[in-house]
Amino acid sequence: MHPLILILTLILLATPFVFPQTPLEPSTSVQEIAVVQEEKPAELPQGAIADEPKPIAKTARPLPPPPPKKESVQTKPTFPPGDSLSFLLEEKILVFTNTERSRRNLQTLEPNTVLASTARMHSADMLARDYFEHENPDGCSSSCRATNAGYAWRMIGENLYMLEGFDFSTDETAAMIVSGWMESPGHRANILKEGYTETGVGVIVKGSAIYATVLYATPR
Repeated sequence: MHPLILILTLILLATPFVFPQTPLEPSTSVQEIAVVQEEKPAELPQGAIADEPKPIAKTARPLPPPPPKKESVQTKPTFPPGDSLSFLLEEKILVFTNTERSRRNLQTLEPNTVLASTARMHSADMLARDYFEHENPDGCSSSCRATNAGYAWRMIGENLYMLEGFDFSTDETAAMIVSGWMESPGHRANILKEGYTETGVGVIVKGSAIYATVLYATPR
């Protein structure tokens, strides 16, 4: 791929992703017991942005009991050594996200280490197995991954972003990711949802490729 070619892809889908020939209208829905906000693709000048599908209700089968109570809010997420660019992007995405919320007098989101680790692992998995979906090839969605990681949630949502061939500063890249989400109704709804109180940002960078996953949640 030419280094100046930019592919911006934000998808909130629970079904296999196919780039449409024409933009799709968003379809937003919210779920209180188990909220998964996801989207179908629509086109932007720099790439494809997605809308969200309907959430999956989990009222029929209770979730497994939560793990022993742990401190859920951390000021700094743990981060693998030697990956400073990813760490800086994660910090900046959180800053720009909370800036958008503060402008609208919404509570800022607190970083959570379990959510951050879960998001980072999904970004790494998408890169390693060459896919870009909310549901991984094993059929595990964002809510599934958070539950498996031991995070007891009441509501949860996820935004994804993939970029290749970039040549921007850290601030420019993070700002572009958040502004791209803010221009998509479903992604914007996740960022500005009043019920969410915690978040986890996970970014993986390899060469000129960036995979970003952000989880938004309300704990039980």
